[in-house]
Amino acid sequence: MSDYTSNTTVNLQVNGQQAEETLTNLRKRAADLQNEIAKAAAAGDKVQLKRLRREFNDVNRQIKQIESSTMQAENVLRRLDRATPNELNKALQTLIKQLNYIERGSAAWDAQTRKIRMVKDEIARASMMR
Repeated sequence: MSDYTSNTTVNLQVNGQQAEETLTNLRKRAADLQNEIAKAAAAGDKVQLKRLRREFNDVNRQIKQIESSTMQAENVLRRLDRATPNELNKALQTLIKQLNYIERGSAAWDAQTRKIRMVKDEIARASMMR
């Protein structure tokens, strides 16, 4: 039987308290599911084990998606002048999505809107070069 234990260390700065809470809750749910999977495996409950593994995989997929999209956006911001139009548009979508979880008027809000303006300006510059 395979072991569904996964240890990942990612230093990820997520803007906004609600986004951080979402990521924290997903990680806690993954840990809880690991414990439930171990209990179901020990009890021999194959139906419950299958359901728990499916849910565990879904939670891990959500965590990876959040981490991945945030890291991709940050990478694009570091190399704005060399990013492709497709990368710029994806980064813009990610930054706008993250903005939904930030308290308006906060320092994080101001920083996020600056990032969005930078990406929009670079998209406009790239469009003018065509």
